[in-house]
Amino acid sequence: MTLTLAAGLAVARGVGEAASVRCDIRWPNDVMLEEKKLAGVLLESHSHEQRFGFIVAGVGVNVNQERLPEEISGIATSLRLVTGREYDRQALLESILRRFDDYYERFLGRGPEAIIEAFCRASSWARGRRVRVEGGGEEDLAGVTAGLDPTGMLLIETDLGRLRPVVAGSVRPLE
Repeated sequence: MTLTLAAGLAVARGVGEAASVRCDIRWPNDVMLEEKKLAGVLLESHSHEQRFGFIVAGVGVNVNQERLPEEISGIATSLRLVTGREYDRQALLESILRRFDDYYERFLGRGPEAIIEAFCRASSWARGRRVRVEGGGEEDLAGVTAGLDPTGMLLIETDLGRLRPVVAGSVRPLE
């Protein structure tokens, strides 16, 4: 989980620096711009005979789209739609990869806590946001975000005052 958070941080910061925008991160892997999804990150690990092998990171960034399909235009955006400018995708990729290196080095040198702290500072979704979590394997969950636990799981304080960790699911604003 921690490396997924690190990848989200890297994409948000890399895009932000390359495009002079301020990105937000919605736990665990959505990079947001003006409250709409700009990018997504997915990490998949592979192990063999109970030994860790490698991790593959998949990243999708909406860069130069002038319009998006109607069914997602209310929840997604592109850099071009927000800023009105076209971007060099190679330069954007280089910026993201530099940040991947930075956050991976931070993870190696200071451990998962450093990534979790950085995520909580960078994400307006980590604390104090009223949300619902859908599709996490249990019943839908609603409440206020209350930070991350030491493993990087999002904590939700329910209306009954119970603190519940989110293992998986889609976090959305509660309206």
